[in-house]
Amino acid sequence: PVAIRELKRFVSDYEAAHPNKSSIKPAKQTKEKVAIIGAGPGGLSAGYYLARMGYKPTIYEKGEKTGGVVRYGVPQYRLSDEALDHDVNFIKSMGVEIVLDREFGASLTLEDLKKEGFKAVFIAVGLYVPKTFNLLSVAALIGPISNPCPMAVTT
Repeated sequence: PVAIRELKRFVSDYEAAHPNKSSIKPAKQTKEKVAIIGAGPGGLSAGYYLARMGYKPTIYEKGEKTGGVVRYGVPQYRLSDEALDHDVNFIKSMGVEIVLDREFGASLTLEDLKKEGFKAVFIAVGLYVPKTFNLLSVAALIGPISNPCPMAVTT
């Protein structure tokens, strides 16, 4: 079996230890400006790939930090804030501008973006309110679970 998690961790740690060794270079920005609403995984990915294609992406985030569910939903022992910030800084080095504390619909409108010369808008707002799974409701419907894993060996 291939240890995917360990391989990803090795590459991540290696990149952090060798920050100036990336062979990926930003494209010359010759295309239109694109606004991206939301600095979670979708917005950051869109910004990165648009910059690689020569567009001028600007990401607007309503919060104080980037990352969305990756920052606030993934435990620190899986992905530290430092590792996430390293990735965000790399995305910025590709020519992506990130504007924090700017909420679309409140302090930023579609008309504002048009006036600033944006030719397209990508909405990547994500799910900022987590969904919860109510185990008590499930237990009331199906009854107690005596053996949660049918493959488990019990003695």
